[in-house]
Amino acid sequence: GKSSAIGIAAAKMMQTRKVEILVTAPSTSAIAPIFEHAQRQLGLEARITKHIVEKANGSSLRFIAPDELLSTLPDCDLLIVDEASAVPIPLLIQMTERYHRMVFSTTVHGYEGCGRGFTLKFTQWLQQHRAGWRSISLNQPIRWAEDDPVESWLFDAFLLDADLEKIYMPSEVDSQHFTLSRQNKNELVEDKALLKRCFGLLVNAHYQTTPNDLFQILNDSNVELWLTVADNSLVGVITVIREGNLSLDVISGIVSGKRRPKGHLVPASIANHLGFDEAAQQKSARVMRIAVHPEVQRQGVGAKMLSELHARVDGIQYLSTSFGATDELLRFWQENQYQVVRVGNTRDQAS
Repeated sequence: GKSSAIGIAAAKMMQTRKVEILVTAPSTSAIAPIFEHAQRQLGLEARITKHIVEKANGSSLRFIAPDELLSTLPDCDLLIVDEASAVPIPLLIQMTERYHRMVFSTTVHGYEGCGRGFTLKFTQWLQQHRAGWRSISLNQPIRWAEDDPVESWLFDAFLLDADLEKIYMPSEVDSQHFTLSRQNKNELVEDKALLKRCFGLLVNAHYQTTPNDLFQILNDSNVELWLTVADNSLVGVITVIREGNLSLDVISGIVSGKRRPKGHLVPASIANHLGFDEAAQQKSARVMRIAVHPEVQRQGVGAKMLSELHARVDGIQYLSTSFGATDELLRFWQENQYQVVRVGNTRDQAS
């Protein structure tokens, strides 16, 4: 696939002249084929350590983590960003502003993560600020035959080809006229077109959205799907999970660090890290995902959706959320009356 092609291309560059190439990616497992194929292309002339390939003429191919790259800003002749859709767009922009010869590689559809946010948002930024950039697509299947029926079935069943629906809205929308409604999931299973529209919106907004999220939405009775539709166009989706209402025995196990019940992220975190048991005894709900169609973003739609959710979700003592902290996200949630109760002490890979 694409990583193998990058490894072969990097090796051919290293053979023709002295060149220093850096590779960055969210995880080292993603870039293994790059180094494997580069070493194979270079043959016995290459010396390889874990994430470095060097040639006798002084050429090198080396991995560097995204955060280390931006903190140290090492010189190189070429920077390769693999699985770029899994790197936050602000970091991609910082890299592009610092380095001038770059290759971004990403999977747009499939199991390795969804890259629609990358293709829509980051390529739009490139068009505005680096108008000479080029796009190359690898469309020929590598791991299966062309038009393979099983692969086609998988893409259809897991909604791996769920694209963002095109909508036609006025340049300025009145979010006060939008209404949030809870979607009956049995009806959603029957209406595959609507399900695909919902998932396409979630994939576009959150690159970490995977088929597992689809299974959870449809299969977990504690997960709710709330939709905002205007003029027959889907403009917003919120996924909510019911949490809390835990027994004292379970809470005791959480506080002692022996238990971490699945699906109770915020109550367990507050009880375990802050020692506040009542948060786990109370019934609560957590906003897992909120997605607004790009055509109507920054017009108050997300805030209106949250306001309606606050008013309409029933049987709970508090509403929560948890996310990888960025300035923009913190500001959004605080402007919508959420208060910070815990800040993690480790970096989130996503942010």
